[in-house]
Amino acid sequence: MSILFIDTIVGFLIDPISTFQKQKETSFVTASLYFILLFVIYSVLGGIVSMLFMNRISSPLIAASGNHITGSNFSSSLIILTIILMFIFIIVGAFILHLFNIIVGGKKGVKNTLKVVFYSSIPFFLLGWIPFVSYIFMLWSIALGIIGIHELQELSVGKSIFAIIAACAITYILLGAVITGILFSTFNLVHA
Repeated sequence: MSILFIDTIVGFLIDPISTFQKQKETSFVTASLYFILLFVIYSVLGGIVSMLFMNRISSPLIAASGNHITGSNFSSSLIILTIILMFIFIIVGAFILHLFNIIVGGKKGVKNTLKVVFYSSIPFFLLGWIPFVSYIFMLWSIALGIIGIHELQELSVGKSIFAIIAACAITYILLGAVITGILFSTFNLVHA
């Protein structure tokens, strides 16, 4: 890892305003690389933690249901599904955020909105895999998103807050609907 990469990550953690200002000229490809690398790190660490947790819970439940799949197969499938859904909903959420940026007057383009989403994910991707404290890092990422929209879309703080909160609310409602659908279809398959 290069020093610049680490400096940028540390900058978003301890001095996000000036770091976002520096990223105005950064290419979309560079922002995408940060996102992909940190998403992979999060997925690996989160997968390990989830696997340890899910094996303790799922094995007795699966055995009690009479299914012939193992707890580790169930856990692996669930982790892979979670990673795929998370990636899809981050991208969908970014486009919903861009729609709200346009509504409140943002004119700096979808690439800047995606850069904000990619960079504001840094705290969550670095430390969000830690059980019970992940919500702190999710909130930190949301706060970084507000700063990023303010800096890269050049919107007021109030408009930035509105865009982020509205986009998060709609994205979480959509995510909840999809997860509910998956759970109901899984429950129906198990009991059919």
